[in-house]
Amino acid sequence: HNKWKANLWVIAREHLKSTVITALSTLREILENPNLTYCILSFKPDTAVGFLRIIRNWIEGEGHGSKFLRYLYSDIFWEDPKRGYEHDADGNRIAYTWNQSQITVKRSIECKEPTIGTSGIEGGSITGMHFSRLIFDDAETADSVKTPENIETITQNITNLFNAGQTSDLKFCMVG
Repeated sequence: HNKWKANLWVIAREHLKSTVITALSTLREILENPNLTYCILSFKPDTAVGFLRIIRNWIEGEGHGSKFLRYLYSDIFWEDPKRGYEHDADGNRIAYTWNQSQITVKRSIECKEPTIGTSGIEGGSITGMHFSRLIFDDAETADSVKTPENIETITQNITNLFNAGQTSDLKFCMVG
């Protein structure tokens, strides 16, 4: 299912929305087009990092499934993603981003943005980054929407994130 079309998914709590939509669907899209860039945004940055951790674990794991994924898509995934560098045919070291809050896969275009980055809505900033996809997952908490002022702050923060310099073909998804 393509999460970038105008759809509304009404799914109850604890039914794996984040796992299926934010993590698995994003991984599938990277397999289809590794040149797109994503930013996972949650109310708190640590939550967004947790969603990225799910994706990283599927790619970098030592289990047979992860190894097979890297083998099958060796044109997209590094042989040892956790290392943070590979060597080209001439022996030159090629560095790439692979850490707790950002990962970069092999792609055919050069850009400064990671393949997937993370940020928080509360005080988060992606100014200067040009992501083609924004994924908002758990954009608010029960405490963050208790008053009209809190709701206005969240709304303004999300608006600012949309205006922070994304690509002309920006698409977004809201989950949770």
